[in-house]
Amino acid sequence: MNAVLGSKYHVEYGNNISLVPGRKDAFDRLGLATHLGIKLAAKHKSVEGIVKPQIERIQGTTDKVRRLASDLSRNPTQRHLVAQALAKELDADLRRTHDRVAGIADDMIAEAETGIHKVLGVRADNGWMYSAAFQWFRDVGKDAAGLASISEAVREDLTLAQAVFNGPRHIMGFGKDTHMTMREGIAKKWVRDEWAQLNEGLAVEKSLSNYMPLIGDIHGAYYNPAVIEQSDATRVDV
Repeated sequence: MNAVLGSKYHVEYGNNISLVPGRKDAFDRLGLATHLGIKLAAKHKSVEGIVKPQIERIQGTTDKVRRLASDLSRNPTQRHLVAQALAKELDADLRRTHDRVAGIADDMIAEAETGIHKVLGVRADNGWMYSAAFQWFRDVGKDAAGLASISEAVREDLTLAQAVFNGPRHIMGFGKDTHMTMREGIAKKWVRDEWAQLNEGLAVEKSLSNYMPLIGDIHGAYYNPAVIEQSDATRVDV
């Protein structure tokens, strides 16, 4: 491994396989479509057209940096400078993609929640029916047979479905898991498309937290900033 030794600097330049050998595993992952696809939620059709080209750009740039490590037409410092420039381009590109994906996720979630509310939202004039329903849930839902009866009822009656979907589980006598399962079943029965859209929007929104760590991996695996700092520190203006 190439290095410059001195009283102040001991900088690793890498080798002809990797500019940052200590981050080779992270570097190799940047070339894997499967890894990048998971990080950027590429399986979702709502962002597929944006994310897949981004993944291809990351893979292509990673391959350039891999070949750059053995580029004898540049000295070691120049290789790291070029790799840094490539990382900065991807950095800016990923930030733009992040913002576009965030906008799509926000729109999907808002639209889905509006659609769900139109069907399953509480109706002010049904208050007395919800109260009666809560009491019936408490009386009937004490065993598996009773819960099965409730599940069947909410598939047939929208008012009962609204009561379960919006009601506090403690008042209805449901456990947390039971209530979550019932809400999901109600949504799939009454607002299937909107529920699917909401869950996709939430999954895409969750993927946004992967962008900054991915950007960090690109900078950390592409080049050694210490090489560039040393180059700047030892530059002589003539």
